[in-house]
Amino acid sequence: TVVATFPVRPLRLLGGEELEEAIVHVEVLPSISQPGTLIPAGGGQLALGSLRVIVGAGDFPGEHFAGLRRLDPTLFQGILPSGISKVEAFDLQIGSVQPGRRLTVQLDGAAPGSLWVLARAVFEDGVSGLQPLERLKADPTGRLMSLETDANDAARLPGMTGPGQYLLLAIGAPQTLITGVLRDAAGTPRGGALVRSGPWTTFSESPSGRYRVLAEAGTYAVRILDLTTRAEALWLAAELKA
Repeated sequence: TVVATFPVRPLRLLGGEELEEAIVHVEVLPSISQPGTLIPAGGGQLALGSLRVIVGAGDFPGEHFAGLRRLDPTLFQGILPSGISKVEAFDLQIGSVQPGRRLTVQLDGAAPGSLWVLARAVFEDGVSGLQPLERLKADPTGRLMSLETDANDAARLPGMTGPGQYLLLAIGAPQTLITGVLRDAAGTPRGGALVRSGPWTTFSESPSGRYRVLAEAGTYAVRILDLTTRAEALWLAAELKA
């Protein structure tokens, strides 16, 4: 028997004169039906139908146990952005890769030229959202190719590097990377703050304060939420040209 305790932090506090009843919705997912796969040190892959997660040689220091399970995309309806034509949701049980490495996701039969974003479902500290991890584009054969090709690590998204619940989203417009450093009033880099841009959510990194998030062409705002004080501020507002 496995027992777990999960703290619940409400985003808004209401007194008895305003709130009469509160309903907490919980999704209890079944365990992986298969025992998982032992990935050799030379690399391998996890596959479920058209969806594959590829582990490269050197991603882990030795043999590694991993599991892959599809999830119902309707579980994430509350955080899905508009304009999404297709969603592949999956749960990946795996360790964290070696520094500087990333896992590869592949989807057979993607429409040539289609644009995709790989995102991690975020449910932390009372907030929820989609953290963008990689932009992809299908080549003429339908194979997904990463658009995170900049040699400068700060100028690309981090990719999939460990376990989590992920969504592969077919998007309708190209996404531009917005990156910067979040600092407090004293000029000190601030890590651990929530950063939002449109439907995308990320966290500023510690100790650098750097954040990386996406936006498509149009008017957008980058908003910051202090997860300790729950104070929200407009960090940047601009018009992004196509």
